[in-house]
Amino acid sequence: MHMRILLLVLAGIFAGCASGPGPRERMAAQYERYSQYAGEPVASFPFFTMQNWVLLGQYRLAVYTKINEAWLIEVSPPCSDLEFAHAIALSSSVSRVSAKFDHVLVGRDRCQIKEIRPVDVRAMKRDRKAEQGAQ
Repeated sequence: MHMRILLLVLAGIFAGCASGPGPRERMAAQYERYSQYAGEPVASFPFFTMQNWVLLGQYRLAVYTKINEAWLIEVSPPCSDLEFAHAIALSSSVSRVSAKFDHVLVGRDRCQIKEIRPVDVRAMKRDRKAEQGAQ
C-alpha cells in the first residue's frame, strides 16, 4: 500500500514537471515581453537603490530602480552564477551604472554589463492589465 502511494506521488510530481514550460522557457518568454518595451541601448543610468530584479536568462536581467523604472541588462559571458542567483548587486560609480564599465555582482562572479536598455514599465503594465481584462 505504501509503495503504491509513493508511486502515485512520484507520478504526480513527474507529470507536473512535464506539463508546463521549464524555467528557461519561462525566462525566454519574460525576456521577449521586456524586450518589446525596451528602448535603444544607453550608456548608463542613475543608480541609488535597487527595488527589485528579474532574471530573464543566462545573461539577461531586468533591474528595477523605482516602482515604474526598470533597465534591461545584458552581461558578457562567462557569468555562471547569475542563472541560479537569489541575490545580486550592481557596481556603480558616482551613482551611475555604466555599460562596459560596471558589473552585476553575483556569487563569486563579476559579470561585466554589456548593454543597458530602458524599459517602459508603465506601458508594459498597462498592456498586461488590458490583456487580463480581455480574457
